[in-house]
Amino acid sequence: MRGLFLLLVALPLAARAEIEDDPPPAPSVVRPQLDGVIARFTARYVVTATPGSTTHTLALPGDAVITGATVTLDGVAHPLALQRAAEASDHFEAVLAGTPMTAGRAAALVTWSRDAAEVELLLPTTHRTIVDLELTAPTCFVADARFVQVPRPWLRAVDPALRRTAPDQLELHCGSADEDHAWIGFPSRELAAQPTGDGRIGATAGRLALDGAHVAHVELDLAGKLSDVPRDLATAIVIDGSRSLSQDELDAQRLLVESYVRNAGTTRVQVIAYARTAHALLPSWTMAQVALPRLDRELRALATRNGSNVDAGLAEAGAWLARIDGTRRVVLISDERTPNRVDQEDELALRKALPVGTLVHVVALDRSDTLTRDGNAKFASLAVATAGIAVRGGGGDATPDAAVLLVRPVTLDAVEVRAPGWTATEGVDACQLDEDGGLGEGASCRWWFVGNGLAGPIVVAGKLWGHPVTRVLRPDPTRGMALARELVGMQASLEEALMAKVADAAHAVSERWSMFAAWGGTGGYGESEIGLGRYGTGSCCDRGTGSSAIGSRPRMQRQLDVSMQLRDVLRACHAERSRVEFTLETTLAEIVDVKITMIPGMRDADTAATRAATTRCIEEAIWDLALAIQDPPFHTTTELAIGPL
Repeated sequence: MRGLFLLLVALPLAARAEIEDDPPPAPSVVRPQLDGVIARFTARYVVTATPGSTTHTLALPGDAVITGATVTLDGVAHPLALQRAAEASDHFEAVLAGTPMTAGRAAALVTWSRDAAEVELLLPTTHRTIVDLELTAPTCFVADARFVQVPRPWLRAVDPALRRTAPDQLELHCGSADEDHAWIGFPSRELAAQPTGDGRIGATAGRLALDGAHVAHVELDLAGKLSDVPRDLATAIVIDGSRSLSQDELDAQRLLVESYVRNAGTTRVQVIAYARTAHALLPSWTMAQVALPRLDRELRALATRNGSNVDAGLAEAGAWLARIDGTRRVVLISDERTPNRVDQEDELALRKALPVGTLVHVVALDRSDTLTRDGNAKFASLAVATAGIAVRGGGGDATPDAAVLLVRPVTLDAVEVRAPGWTATEGVDACQLDEDGGLGEGASCRWWFVGNGLAGPIVVAGKLWGHPVTRVLRPDPTRGMALARELVGMQASLEEALMAKVADAAHAVSERWSMFAAWGGTGGYGESEIGLGRYGTGSCCDRGTGSSAIGSRPRMQRQLDVSMQLRDVLRACHAERSRVEFTLETTLAEIVDVKITMIPGMRDADTAATRAATTRCIEEAIWDLALAIQDPPFHTTTELAIGPL
């Protein structure tokens, strides 16, 4: 009878049921949080684990990685430790095998697959088990919100305010969600609250320092409304009244004028028609909203005449603009059929007719439905010289907003990134510029680069109309871990050896790393049976209800030779001329505590605020540091000082 009893105890532990819930279990609670450009989630699942090994596949947000996991049974929480994937699997198999040293123990293993977590539970009896996962996922900025894809079953557990309507440009700039995922969006109004114009253009850069290589990430974000119409704006719209215009061109010109006036709101407008001479269509400067009905009548009744004297139209516009103060603007519309005399006038001669500081937009009429940039349009040099733009189009089915790009900047044009010392990656970048190299308001672009420790600042440049915008970015090394996690989650197509280093720096579940914990039981737990993983500290398994816990190794106070890596940190924080004392507490290659002291007097020019900022930079960089140590001790504290005496 004794043999039969032993058989009944062993069978549940040895059984390995490859059970996957269909459909996958949905979380009962999801707590999302936006942390800068990263989405953080805590997801709680309640699953049923039968005796033996039970596997649950849990769907995850797009490109997410698991950074923490806890299994709770009977009110006792068992946090899992990050270990090498092979080691964690061996540990789980050792418990599953039911050796005398692991008799009766329970275990949990979390492994990685794209957009899913495999959670394997090994329990001696049937339990309703709580599985808490901590995750991070990259976000995509569109229309003053940061979006991330989540599994559709998550929507029932997510704050309804985050289930916002996806903007039109979301799929273009962030990709499309498959049938199993849906977008949620975190409000991100920081850029929208900035002053109009280039204040609403945000650019950030992060840096991941690896052994022998560095990876940089650059993001460019444009607020949902890039600019406002100046309240003191006065626009003289100079239209072509010559007989060379066809009826279609006259209709297109009328629709463009009305579109501009409609979008100009409460600002002032005047419309001037030119042929051999020029004349105003309104008796005075008029608020745009008030002027629209009369302008429609005047434009429909416009009698064309001989002559295409653009210079006469600009002179009349200059006279009207000279009578008022405020922001002055001219919109010059032409069919480009002008006399030789006008063609021979340079932009300087044409500008003389206008008050100093007047911005000029040039429109070349044709049958295109939309207005597009055209640097070769006639009189384009006049627009460039005044920080305006030259466009072509206006025909076809013009929309009410066709001319909005002439009222206020709605795109950042001629976008380019200059990254000396860096090499752009292939297949990782996410940037959808238009055919003219422009990025529309509310959109974003992302670039990835690979370089070395000498690679320096990255420049992002563009133009708001003709006004140059430049951002000089120094990639932030404190964002290194977040970048590593993003690359792992998206399975970036980088070199295999480089991606292995990235996975090490991510400190998250991946193809190289899993999470494991074991607890309870009546047997011992010798290290020969189940060793500790690289990041295992024993804290995951000493809360069980059994009589034993994982044995801890003796502490070793060996001083580690990490001075070269710490010097790299000082250089990254521009503190290489400072004297800094370090105290690092490590378990294997994991940093578990950091204390640094900046010795005053080394850099007398530094203020207290500068020293404090440098100290924070060094601390954050050390926490992101992946130590390279040969045969690391289980636990040690290293004290050293770097810098001039």
